[in-house]
Parts: sequence; structure tokens; C-alpha cells
Amino acid sequence: MIYDLEKNHSTNADGFANCSGLINGGNHEFGKKRAQQRAERDAQKKAGVALKTFSRSINSELTDEEVSAVTNNIIKVSDVKIVPVPFEAQGEAGLMYRATLKATIDTDGIYAWLKRDDKEKVTIIQQNDSLQDAIQKNDKLAEDLKEQYKRATSEAEKNRIRKQMSDADRDFLANQKNEEGNKLYYAKDYHGAIKLYNEAIELNPNLTDVYNNRGVAYDDLGQYERAIQDYNKAIQLNPNWFLPYNNRGVVYDDLGQKERAIQDYDKAVQLDPNYADAYNNRGLCYQALGDEAKAQADFAKAKELGYNG
Repeated sequence: MIYDLEKNHSTNADGFANCSGLINGGNHEFGKKRAQQRAERDAQKKAGVALKTFSRSINSELTDEEVSAVTNNIIKVSDVKIVPVPFEAQGEAGLMYRATLKATIDTDGIYAWLKRDDKEKVTIIQQNDSLQDAIQKNDKLAEDLKEQYKRATSEAEKNRIRKQMSDADRDFLANQKNEEGNKLYYAKDYHGAIKLYNEAIELNPNLTDVYNNRGVAYDDLGQYERAIQDYNKAIQLNPNWFLPYNNRGVVYDDLGQKERAIQDYDKAVQLDPNYADAYNNRGLCYQALGDEAKAQADFAKAKELGYNG
């Protein structure tokens, strides 16, 4: 591992993944892609440790959430090598893939991060947190299905599991498109991000976080009606997720519809009483409406929960 505090961090990493199925029925391309993804996650974790150390050295220590968001968006991958490793399950031959790669992070990315406004930082962290959660769930599902396939005793059961594996692979691709979109959003290429979010939705039209992400990009482009439509869809798919309520409230707020914004902020804090941004946003609405008592109560609550904008 080479680490230059003045410029960059480089690390090597590897990851393993089984082919989704066996030699005669599995999708080997997805086995390779999953192996590379796991190697990239390993590299991100290693690079993140160094990035946090660097941030501390310049007296601007980042939180763990910030480190993850920054690392995952600025990491550069090269020298990817993927090799097959044979294995056997239930008397049938299969392949496990091993991926190795080199990853580099330019620590100038920290200085660029520190210059972003707080709203951008919050959005990027939220995008990254949702994506990492989706990736972990999909990875676990793929592993569970692999184990089920090993134990399957009938062809009908194997076919059922293969179908589930195919669906998991589709969602894997959708997550990749979402991740690529997030990186373009990070680079402030909102049109490019929307294109990739569209592709993710084509693969799986039920991904709540992708609609939310696309809504944020539309909002940043000033396309408020489209943003509201995407937040509405995200809420329809998952009415218990606080984030699209808050984000829709921000759009209503920008449009001058303070009462509607407050209704969305109310719902956001009801679903997540520890979400500081919604309290602060609601406080700003109350202040604009002349209700200083409620505004100060919300500002105090937001500060208590760690809001420092």
C-alpha cells in the first residue's frame, strides 16, 4: 500500500463471487461483475481509512459517512483481472470468480468536498447510504440463492431459483446504473445522471431510491414538476421512507408553497424523529410565515440532533 499525504492513495484489492448458477445454466458475466464489485468495495474500505487519516492531518476530519461518500465517488479503478476458480455443488461443476484490481484516490477530492455547500453534502451522503444498503441486500440475496441452489433436489426447484437469480442479476445491473448516476451527480453532470437513473428504472421500475435521486437531479435543474413527480413515485413505492417527503417539501418550499412544505416536513420527522435536516427546513418555513416561536423550536431541535448548517 502506497500513501502520499500530499497527493494520492493507491491500494490493491480482491473479491470472490460465484457464478449465478452452474456451468451449463449460470450467467458467468454476472459472476465476474459481482467479483469485481466486491473487489471495488474492499478497495473503497481500504482507501477510506487512508482518506480519513489524511483529512485528520489537515485538521478537517471527515465523518465516516462523508468518507464513504467521497471515497466511493472519486475512486479510480485500474488493472482489473478476473480469473475463474472451479468448484462443485450437488455433483455439478460450477465456477467461482476472483477479481483483483488497483484503486487510486486523489486526495485533492477532500479539498473539493470541503468547498461544497451543506445541502450538496447531505444529498450525496444520502445517495451513497441508500446505494450501499441496496448493494448489500442484493449481494446477500445472491448468496442466499446460491445456497438454495446447492440444496435444490428437483429440476423445478432449480428453475425457480434460476429465475430468482436472474431477477437479482437485473437488480444488480440497476444498482450499477444508479451508482454511475450518483457519480455523475457528484460531478454536477445532472443531465448525465438523469440518463443513467432512467436506465436503472428501465431495468427495475420499483427502485425507490432511484426515483428519489432523479427527483433531486431534476430539482437542481429547476425542473420542479418533474422532481415532484419522482418524489410522488418514491413515496408511492415506499410510503414509510422519510427522505422523499423531505425532498418534496424542499421543492414546495422553493415554489413558495410553505404550508404544503410544512406538511411534508411533518411527515418526514414523524417517520424519522432524528432527521435533523427536516426540522431545520421546517423551521425556515415557520420563520418565513412569521411564526418565530415554532421556528426557533425547530432550529433548537435540529441543532440538538447535530445539524450544523
